[in-house]
Amino acid sequence: MTIAYWTVAEEERLKELYASGMSGQEIADLLGRTRSAVHMRATRLGLRASLATGDRSRAWIAIRHLCRDRVGRTVHELSDAVGVTRENVDYLMRTRHGQGKAHVVRFEKGRGKPRPVWLPFPGVDAERPASSLSRVRQKRYQVRRPEPAKPAKPAEPVPFIVPTQHEVIRALFGMGAPA
Repeated sequence: MTIAYWTVAEEERLKELYASGMSGQEIADLLGRTRSAVHMRATRLGLRASLATGDRSRAWIAIRHLCRDRVGRTVHELSDAVGVTRENVDYLMRTRHGQGKAHVVRFEKGRGKPRPVWLPFPGVDAERPASSLSRVRQKRYQVRRPEPAKPAKPAEPVPFIVPTQHEVIRALFGMGAPA
């Protein structure tokens, strides 16, 4: 396998094509490179931002544009509208939340735990609601542990009674009485 180094002319052409908005696969076909090689070189040249860093991420820009009406949306709604996987949108929103660039407007109730409704702008988070299970149902789902057994009373010691031995045995083993 030979390594094809990037020339200055190829890098300039990559910058032009990337700025024109062509997809990575189209650029790769024009340059005779793989799509991943084009994306790696574009990242190294600072042409494309990764999903979680920088404000130039296409997904982040699209989410901010979509939510400019200040209406919060769930991860599912955002991923369907923007065309990015739910996992990536969730990761993006949680990362930006940690950076103070996004906040939770409210929580939607549904089956399971409450789902956050996000806004990609700084703000104050809504309080996470308590579990939707009632206390009675929560008790039912708790792990039931058996009560520890009470310790038994210790048995009273039985006195050891030495049986009397035959005279011959006592004489042979020196147990006191002469034979």
